[in-house]
Amino acid sequence: MKIPEIRKILENEHKRLTIELGLHSDPELNGDRPASPFNKKMEAASQITELEQRLIKVRRIKQQLADIEHALEKIDNGTYSLCDNCGKPIAEARLKAIPQASLCLECKSSQNRTLLGAYAK
Repeated sequence: MKIPEIRKILENEHKRLTIELGLHSDPELNGDRPASPFNKKMEAASQITELEQRLIKVRRIKQQLADIEHALEKIDNGTYSLCDNCGKPIAEARLKAIPQASLCLECKSSQNRTLLGAYAK
């Protein structure tokens, strides 16, 4: 794929995610949700679980937007397709599958192993 095509894909995905983020950003996410009218523990627990799930989704969308913005910056800087960690080229197949990828497969695998090791402790 050529850079203009990649830019268009990234920009379209950025727009889609921005819209999705807007749908999930409301006063309820800021803790302004009114108290349960029935003050039942089960309803309150359900509301908390729902709020946690929405917060996780918002966090994921924001991370995806940041990754896309970083990829667009790399395009502008002429460093797109180079690994942020080792500087080697990122495989074309990887970029085709994940245009916002900023690490080559080797560095991403190493990062994942490090994270898994940290969680195992």
